[in-house]
Amino acid sequence: MVVHYEDINVKQPAGAQILMARIDAASRKVCGPAPDIRDLGAWAAFKSCTRRATDRAVASLPFDLMAALATPNANEAIASR
Repeated sequence: MVVHYEDINVKQPAGAQILMARIDAASRKVCGPAPDIRDLGAWAAFKSCTRRATDRAVASLPFDLMAALATPNANEAIASR
């Protein structure tokens, strides 16, 4: 499944989060439909499939999506004591 991201700035945390959400949604489509959560074996297989699909998609990108997700947002402030 193709996930498009040319409409977002993936080098910024907000854009990286949008792309990650798109990849997550695509992995659920590829591996779905999601089984009943009470069916533990089927649920575990579904989660394993989505994890593998997500990992492969992220690894295939020509940039480090995880680094973009980890970059603090310049528009946020963190308060502490």
